[in-house]
Amino acid sequence: MIVYLTYLTSAMVIITKWFDCTTTLKHINCIAMESNPIARALMNKFGIKGTIWGIFTFAIVITAISQYWIQFSTTSILCEYGYILTGTFTAMIQGATALNNHQGRPNFVTLVILKRIRQL
Repeated sequence: MIVYLTYLTSAMVIITKWFDCTTTLKHINCIAMESNPIARALMNKFGIKGTIWGIFTFAIVITAISQYWIQFSTTSILCEYGYILTGTFTAMIQGATALNNHQGRPNFVTLVILKRIRQL
């Protein structure tokens, strides 16, 4: 059962990242519209589409490596539960960001994230 939950978690992370990327592409007309300073710097170097799809590819690779590790390199049930919790949290953040991009207005989660980014 736990194996299926880890696969579901990985799928949620990738699907919500896809929604985040596609809604970002529809939402951003220029680099200055991006609120994440790291993404802005990457967009200056690689362009908007290159950065977004590069980040999506990176997320798939990291998720696949993590899924492989959790399935074949660990025997700890705590690691599996940790993966599920961390992945679910990541998917929630990405989903909230995608919703923010789609609706064009912040939600509770994105407001908290933006507040933290501005503190940096």
